Amino acid sequence: MYNTDLVNMIVAIYGAICGTAGFVIALILGVIEFRRNQPQVKLRLDTLQFLDMNPRSRNKAIPKYLAINVSNLGTRPVNITSFSILDKQRHILMIPDLIESPFKLEDGESHDIKIPVEMLSDKKFLQNIWKIRILDGTGKTWETKFGRKHKEWILDVTKNNP
Repeated sequence: MYNTDLVNMIVAIYGAICGTAGFVIALILGVIEFRRNQPQVKLRLDTLQFLDMNPRSRNKAIPKYLAINVSNLGTRPVNITSFSILDKQRHILMIPDLIESPFKLEDGESHDIKIPVEMLSDKKFLQNIWKIRILDGTGKTWETKFGRKHKEWILDVTKNNP
């Protein structure tokens, strides 16, 4: 009878340990799955310049853009409704000539929003730019900083190409 109680105790302890470990593993996997199914948007600023290989048009100005690359890293589609520029006082700055229509990003897709450099060439306006913000259909905002290297590039391009 003593051996039976010992075996029952060992089996009970083993079951408690395995049950607790299974619960913790299931909880961790559930959190990972939940996080993976959340929308994840990544913003990146790029400089964009089209090359014209035609020798007859060498004297023409080549259009240059600041491209906001919006990428969906999640597994769910994301509807991007608008983008805006924030200044250092967190005021929203809009460029009226550059209204981007809403677009949908499936998982793994990306989209470029091209801003002509001439629209950003005002030095006071450019110095006050702080962040670029994207708004999705659920009201969540995604932001990226407007770095010094992009400001310097814009000023350099507008200085060389009046």
